[in-house]
Formats: sequence, structure tokens, C-alpha cells
Amino acid sequence: VILQGCGPRRGGGWYISAHLQASENWRRLVQSEPGCQDIINEISARAGGVWLWVSLVTDDIVREAEKNETVATRRKIVDEFPDELHEYFERMIKMIPKIHREEMAQTFLVTVEELQPLPLYAFALLEEERRNSDYAVGAPIMTMPGAEIEVEYPALRDRIRNRCSDLLIVDDEPHPVFLRYSVDFLHRTVRDFLRDYDGKLRIWLKTEFDPLVSLSRICLALLKMLPVTSLRDRESANRVIGLTDELLYYAREIEKRSNAQEDTPLVPLLDELDLVNSRHAKGISNHWTHVRDSPAQRGLDGYSEGGRCNFLALAVQARLVKYVRAKLREDPRKIQKGGRPLLDYALRPRRITPISMPYHSTRADPSVDVDMVRLLLSHGASPNQPVFLNGGRSVWACFLLSIQVAHRRDGSETRPTSQSLNNAWYQACDELIQAGARADCLAGTGGEDVSASSILRGVFGEGRASVLEQAMKAREEEAEQSSGSCNIM
Repeated sequence: VILQGCGPRRGGGWYISAHLQASENWRRLVQSEPGCQDIINEISARAGGVWLWVSLVTDDIVREAEKNETVATRRKIVDEFPDELHEYFERMIKMIPKIHREEMAQTFLVTVEELQPLPLYAFALLEEERRNSDYAVGAPIMTMPGAEIEVEYPALRDRIRNRCSDLLIVDDEPHPVFLRYSVDFLHRTVRDFLRDYDGKLRIWLKTEFDPLVSLSRICLALLKMLPVTSLRDRESANRVIGLTDELLYYAREIEKRSNAQEDTPLVPLLDELDLVNSRHAKGISNHWTHVRDSPAQRGLDGYSEGGRCNFLALAVQARLVKYVRAKLREDPRKIQKGGRPLLDYALRPRRITPISMPYHSTRADPSVDVDMVRLLLSHGASPNQPVFLNGGRSVWACFLLSIQVAHRRDGSETRPTSQSLNNAWYQACDELIQAGARADCLAGTGGEDVSASSILRGVFGEGRASVLEQAMKAREEEAEQSSGSCNIM
């Protein structure tokens, strides 16, 4: 953050002086010590126009002024203050008492991974996790009175400052989903620093700790505390879906960062999420997932649930491959559902979320998870299954129309389709073709550009599309030969 007028050539000492004038002791000292102006000049000369640097060094000076320290001490603060902010942040961490450093590390690791700033009370839940890792699943579904939470805020503020110094700040802004007081970084550069400092933070951990699991537990615990009058109420519905989507995001990140063959540790927690939201949806005939608005139709790419959505379908949309794998292993019959087939959710996972994700944009992620597609196909899902809510078009046809629309929308010169997304589409097409996706899936739809061949060529180019078309033709010939052999027998 550059502060206009803060550099030495612009006489930025006025701002520094004004900041220091907040201290009565500083004002008194200025009257008797001419060296105070030298301090202001030195800060102005070294600041380089960076507001945060000025703010941090003057805050340190004000703190010492309130302790009645001398001009020499305050001059020493300026002389020893690092030119680089990251050096200063590290110095702040090293000043935190060792007794607090494991909890400091846990807190910083959680905040670095958070999707958006957490409410202050979330850190009380983090403390509860240290006593009982199953607290969130075992907690009752019960609204906690606001007055009971308010009582804890002053002590929570102090404990966060004791463990995190001034690198985290507690403001009076309400959390966008639930409760008062958001906890955020002093400045975005602090988050950047902590992300790079991850390895050193983990040195202080004495026990196994996964910040994404902790964040998932926090979201579930907050959902259980949420005051919900009715999911027919838009504000209540947005809060429930907002916390749910945040939890699903963390669950997805956990899966992405672990070995593909490992099971997810969140199966009980995600099952509990479905149960909690079902309780919040009491009095509503459809499953609670229907309170979410459906995505708007884009051309021939339309979305309709027909009242048949369920939590497993949402998990497929959220690309929770390991969770879905566990549930299908538990009961293979779950591959069948009314309304949209599960494979359709995997191929067209668009959903509307009511929350902002200020820290999400840094992560590129294709919308189609090819591993999810493979999983569902291995359990008998068919690319040629009709989706009656979409005019009886097959899952494969719906997918082709979807990528055609998305490619036209995002494939312009101003918004090119990302290579990772295009590659995911291509791999999904290959998997579907190997599973028997038919070339005539869009026959009778109308329009020269509405055919499997034209869409594949438009999205992937002539060369890559021809490979898919040849594979599709070969697969259909194999199917015909197999059918002929059966007839002869």
C-alpha cells in the first residue's frame, strides 16, 4: 500500500507526525526534545511511500511512549526496524512466548487456509478441538444465545493477541454469514508472508494438525449453532448454504492434497452435515439441497432438479471423490437416483453459492473432476442415460451442450477458457467415449453446429477432436460386433 505524500521528497513527515500525536507522552516529549523531529525525518526517509511500514514503526514508537521511554529508545526502534516487512513479521513471531507457539502455529495455519475471515467465536471452537477432536460431530443442534457468546469475546481477543501479536486483528464488522467480529490479517502482505512461512510454523506443532480439517469442524459447529427460523426464509437459507459451501470447499481441498487411494477423514462429519441441514429444513417437503437456486439456463444448457436432488448429488457436484467412493462402497445402489443422474452432476457441476470467496480466486481448479467421472462410470453410470428433465437428452449430450456454451462464453479473446479446464473436458470426453458415449446423441436437436462432431471440433480443435471421433467410431463398431456375435449365438 503506497501512501501519497509519505516519501521524503513530498514532505510526508506531516502524516507520521500526526500519527505519533495520538500519544500524549509523545506530544509532551516533542516540546522538550528536538531529537523527536529527527525521528520523524528518519521514518519519512526510510518509508519509501509504504503506508504499512510507517504504521507499524509508529505504532511501536507510540507503545514505548506510553511506557515513558526516552527519545534514545524510540530512536533505537527506528534504527533497528527492518526495511523489509517480512523481516518485521518474522521478528513479531519470534517475540511470541514459546509456551504459546504451538497454538500460534495452529491459528496462523487455519487463517492462511480460510476461505474468508472467520468470526471471532471460531477461535473458541478451535480451542475446543484441542480438548476434543470430535466436538463438532458430537455437539447438539442448538442455537447458542448471543449473550452467552458475547461474554467470551474479551478473553478471546486477548488470547488471539497473545498468540498472534498484531499480525491478526479483530474488527467490529459482522461476519458475512454468522456472528459478530471478524478476525483478519493486519494486511494482505501478512497472509502472503505466512503462506511462505508454512514450513517454519509446522515445526512448532507437537501433534498432528490439519488446518483444513479444523476449518471443516468449525463450519459444522457453527451450522449447529445457527439460528434458523425456516429455510423458506432467504436470509436463513443463505446462511445455511453459505456455511455448507465453505465446509464443502475445505473437504475438497483435503481430498486434493492427500493420496488418491487414501480415504477421507471427513465421512462422519459430512454425514452429520446432511443430518444437521435436514433438521434445519424441517417442514419442507423436498431435501434441503433444494433451497439453493438453480443456475440460470445458458442456451441449450439448462438445469432442473425436479425435486430429486440429495446430499450425494451435492457431494458429486462438490467433487468429493473420496466421500462419494465411500458412500457407493457402503451401498452400490446409491448410484441410481431419480431426476438428474449422478454422472450429470459430475459433468455439469455448476451451482449457485451465496458467499463471497475472497481467498478462493488464487486457486485455479477445473470444474470437472475426471476422477469423479471415472468413479461413477466404474459403478455402472451410463453416458447414454437420458436426462428426462432436459428433454430426454443423454448425459453425454447435456455435457457436450454445456461445454459448447461455456467455451463460447469464456473462450473469447477477452476471457479465454483455461487450459486446465479444457484438458479436463477432453479427458472426460475420452472416458465417456470409452464407456460407450454415442456419436448420434444430438440427432434431431437442430442446427449445423449442434452435433457431437461439431462441438468437439469447436471446443478442442480439429486435431484433438478427430482423435475423440475416431475413438467413438471404433467403440461403436466394437459394440456392433459384440451385438452381432450375441445374435449369432
